[in-house]
Order: sequence, then structure tokens, then C-alpha cells
Amino acid sequence: MVSKKIMLELMDEIAPLKNSMDWDNCGLLVDANEEFNGILVCLDVTKAIIDEADKKGCNLIISHHPVIFKEINKISSNDIVFYAVKKGISIYSAHTNIDIADDGLNHELANILELIDIDFMNGYDNPYKKIVVNSLADNAERIKQALVKIGAGEIGEYSECMFEIKGIGSFRPSDKANPHIGEKNKLGVVDEIKIECICESDKVNSAIKAIKEAHDYEHPAVDIFTLDYPSKSFSFGRIGKLKKTKKLSDFAVDLKEKLNVEAIRISGNMDKNISKVAVCCGSGADMTKSAFELDADVLVTGEIKHNHYIDAELMGLSLIDAGHYDTEKHFMELIIKSLQHAFDSIQCNVAVSRTEIEKCPYEVI
Repeated sequence: MVSKKIMLELMDEIAPLKNSMDWDNCGLLVDANEEFNGILVCLDVTKAIIDEADKKGCNLIISHHPVIFKEINKISSNDIVFYAVKKGISIYSAHTNIDIADDGLNHELANILELIDIDFMNGYDNPYKKIVVNSLADNAERIKQALVKIGAGEIGEYSECMFEIKGIGSFRPSDKANPHIGEKNKLGVVDEIKIECICESDKVNSAIKAIKEAHDYEHPAVDIFTLDYPSKSFSFGRIGKLKKTKKLSDFAVDLKEKLNVEAIRISGNMDKNISKVAVCCGSGADMTKSAFELDADVLVTGEIKHNHYIDAELMGLSLIDAGHYDTEKHFMELIIKSLQHAFDSIQCNVAVSRTEIEKCPYEVI
């Protein structure tokens, strides 16, 4: 068995949660166990997958797509989350955090296509912001830990980087206010602590939400400042070169074989020479412009819309839609390989297997 604490630490090394997008929902989404005795890996969690895990004696499922994505207003007996809890099975989802990871899904897709000189497709900045909030002294630690939890206060290899300064705050609650401290219609003066830390731009909304949930005040004031400070770069896509230039038609045939996919969609001149290839697993058609700007000959992704084909034609860029599922199904082998290596390093013996029943959710006829 492996404890929940160690398991979460290992997954965070493989696909750091701090790198997930603010709109995403990654991590331990169904928390039903303190220890895990077996792990089943899949792309999407269904009732059939939960039954498979239960049958195999796995009480943890690791999925790529989050089992909980949007806010849940209610849970019924027919819901997957309810079904998982009833079966005593936890669910961990690694989504954008493993898409972005240095050795994550996109890098692995580039490797599968045997690209060389692999680099970020469009490494873009995630500028830092400074977050400033005042708090009562006995509430400061709770606010700091709430910020740390969402990834604020991280600079390079340092975490929990915070600054505090003592001061005096004043406020006058109205008749309609519900003050935590002080009286309505009377000027209140309290000793406060100002907390400062930096936060990447894509985590600002999460930081504000965390502050509001942890703060004692009814309406905590939060200042956000833009900083001229070097920030890390990251990318969903990868770009690389073929070992040997091929015609688009030949590259497409090789791609079908390497991805083991029945059919693909292609745009562009089939006799065009292909040497530079951009890849973005899943729904990556919005990377079309970036692929063109990086002088790619073709972009390989999934879920390409009509307008993307038209835009690409004007750019002279070829597109290959290999499907969302088929550009991401290597997630399972990637997680299994990474976890087995991690378990070996700590001498932990836990079985990790891929689902035997999941397949592409549609057929080509």
C-alpha cells in the first residue's frame, strides 16, 4: 500500500498542481481513502471504469479528464462521484498540469512521432502579480496557508515567500453591515498585519477566492499589483523536426501507424514536404497561429473546427486532426511508467495498471 500523503507528493512531482490552469480542476477530486492498494489509469471516469477498478482491487483511479470540472450544485445517486464514493474508490485527475509538464503529454506525443530538437511550441509568460491584504493578527496564518495552498508565494525553487508588516486599520460599519469586530455606525480602530506575496497571473482569481474564504472580515480589501519581474514560461504544445523530410501523405501514413488510429483528417497539399512538426494533444486547434509563426509545416492535434482549416489554408500550414482521444491515450502509459519509477525509488510495491475496457468514444465507418 501507499499512503495518501506520499501518493499526492509523487503525483505532484510528475505533474505539479501549481502548473494547472486556473479554469481547470486537477488533483484528488474524490477523496475516499487514506491508503491506496491498487491504481487504475484511464482517460475518462465512467461507471464501467469504477466497476473495473473495484473488480481489480484498485481503490484509486487516476484519470486525465477531471471527473468534476464545473461546479456541482447537487449530487444524486446516479452521479459518477456518488458511485465512486459508494464503492470506496478515490479519483485523482491530472489534466492541464500534465499537458504542460516538461515530460508530460505533449512532450510524449512529440516523442511518439519521433521528432528531434523538441522545444516549447509557444512558450508564453505568466506574469507575476503582487497580492496585498490586511488581516487581524490571529487570522493572518490562516490566510497565508490558504494562499500557499493555491500556489501563491512561490519564486523559483522557493515556496511560502511572504512579507508581513504591522499597522493600524480603521473602518466604520453601516447599519446593514455584519462586522466581525467593532460596532455599527462607530469608527473602529484595530491592530492589523499586512500580508504581501507574489502570485502568477493565472492564479490571481484563485488567490482572491482563497482570501475571502479564509478571512474574518465581511469584505476584505485585496490589492493586486502588476510586477515587472521575470516569470516562468510554459506551453501546451511542442515543436520539433523530423529526422528526414517526408511528403505530407507519407507523414500522415506514418502518423496513423505510430498513433494506432483508424482515420485522420488532413488539410494541405499532400505532396508538400514536411520537416518541422508542431503537436498539441487534445483540443489544440487554437495553436494554429502559433504553429504558423514558428514556421511549422504541419500541426498535429484534435478537434479542429472548420474555421481553423480555412485559416490554416491562408497561412499555408497543413493540419492533421488525429482526434482528441488518440492524441491523449498515451496518458495511461505515461502515468504508469512515471509511477512505477517513483514507486521503485521509494521501494513501494503498488500495482498500477491501465484500463482494459476504455476505447475511443466513437467509431469510424
